[in-house]
Amino acid sequence: MKIKSQFRLLIFGIVVIPVAAFITEAVYMWDAMSAPPALQRFLPLFALLFLLLFSVIMSLLIVRSITRSVAALEDSTRRIANGELDLAVNVKGSNEITSLSNSLNKMRNALKEEERRRYFFIMGISHDIKTPLSLIRANVEAIEDGISAKPEEQKHSLHIINNKVDELEGMVNALIDFVRIDSGEIVRNVSAVNLRSFLFSFIERITIDAELLHHKVESNIDIPHSLAVKMDSLLIQRALDNIVNNSFRYTPDGACLFIAAKLDGPAVKLIVSDNGDGIHEKDLPYIFDPFYRGSSLRRGQGMGIGLTITKSIMDSHGWLISVSSGRGTSFTISIPLS
Repeated sequence: MKIKSQFRLLIFGIVVIPVAAFITEAVYMWDAMSAPPALQRFLPLFALLFLLLFSVIMSLLIVRSITRSVAALEDSTRRIANGELDLAVNVKGSNEITSLSNSLNKMRNALKEEERRRYFFIMGISHDIKTPLSLIRANVEAIEDGISAKPEEQKHSLHIINNKVDELEGMVNALIDFVRIDSGEIVRNVSAVNLRSFLFSFIERITIDAELLHHKVESNIDIPHSLAVKMDSLLIQRALDNIVNNSFRYTPDGACLFIAAKLDGPAVKLIVSDNGDGIHEKDLPYIFDPFYRGSSLRRGQGMGIGLTITKSIMDSHGWLISVSSGRGTSFTISIPLS
């Protein structure tokens, strides 16, 4: 029984028992001949003793319930604070304190997820930075040891070093963007933007990139000419760029990128899809996690934070993004109009 219900029962008994005794005694006094004198004399005492016994029992039950629940909750909280995140909080009972165990379990799972993200964060940085650093070290040692003695060989080694330094700089900048966007540090410059014009401008730009990469772009923008949406156009462009660049990177030559937009009730549904090989089903739940790269993409370039940044940008605008994959991959963005 919940503590609130137990207290209500206690208060109810404290009020009802004396009232019942008073009413009973009044009835007997009204018809004095029908009640034994001893009963009239000892009825208030019986009522008082029963009230005392009832109050003591209910108080002990309430104290026992609270004490056991608090003790179990305190023990579970202490163990979780010591790092036992695999410990499931299981406080027996049905009162308000035991219901806190559900909230504590949610907090424990959130801490486990944060710990997992931190692990992949560190492992991702270590893995992605290690490769260019190794190439830089190898070419520096080649120059120092005289292996690259010829001017053209030294020039080639320096060219590799310069490229890898640029790659590292790009990684650092991407990490800074990820942290700033994920923490909400970036200030959004939100304004009303004509969505149709924005999308056509975006499509025109990526069509040029697609031709250089031997890809195709097709579109079907079916939204009103005057439709305006509040957004930070630079951030949204960056988010869409991440989706498109992933498609160009992981689809074969000749693949087609399709962009569609249409009204869907009180929102605009924007779909960016391709006809590539798609994403493994087991990878889909983690596609927006930082530093996660699908099993077929582990040797690909990039740090695995592009889609994480994309989702953070969408979330900051109140837009919903989801992904599905089969023969090709499709990102669906729901843009609320209210």
